[in-house]
Amino acid sequence: MNLKILATCLLGSGLLVGCAGGFDDFDVAGPVAPPSKPAVRTYAPAIVSESDFLAAAGTNTVFFDTDKASLNPQARDVLDRQARWLMTHRDIAFRVEGHCDERATPGYNLELGRRRAEAVKAFFVDSGISEDRITAVSFGEESPVIDENGDVQINRRAVTVLSI
Repeated sequence: MNLKILATCLLGSGLLVGCAGGFDDFDVAGPVAPPSKPAVRTYAPAIVSESDFLAAAGTNTVFFDTDKASLNPQARDVLDRQARWLMTHRDIAFRVEGHCDERATPGYNLELGRRRAEAVKAFFVDSGISEDRITAVSFGEESPVIDENGDVQINRRAVTVLSI
C-alpha cells in the first residue's frame, strides 16, 4: 500500500474519531442564531425650529414701557408660554436680545437694552430654566423695527432667539 494513501486514511479516520460525539452539538440544518437580546430603543432628538417655538409661545417678543425694563403682565404671560416650551426642549440654548427706541443717547439705550434682556433672562431662570442655556445681549437702538405707522413702541422690546 502506498504510504500517502495510508497516511490520508489514518488522518481521515483520526479526524472522524476526534469529531465523534461532537455532531450532537451542531444543527445539521444550518447555523444556530444567537439568542435574541431585547431591543434597545434609541430616540433621535426631535428636530425643532423657530416656527415650532412661535407656534407654542405665540410670539418671541415682549414689549416694554418707555424707559422701563420691568415686565408688565402681558410680557409675563408671553414669557410664561415661552418658558413652558423651553422647559420641554432642554437641549436648546437661546439668547435674549434687548432693544430700545432712539429717544435717548446711544449709550443709555445700550444699557437700557441690557437691563431689558436681563429682566427676561431672570424670568426664565426663576421659571426653572438653566442659566447656562441663556445669553443676554443688548442692541440698544441699533436694530429698530420699522412700523408702517411710525410707532416706535415696537422698538422697546426683548426678543427670544433660539440657537438651533
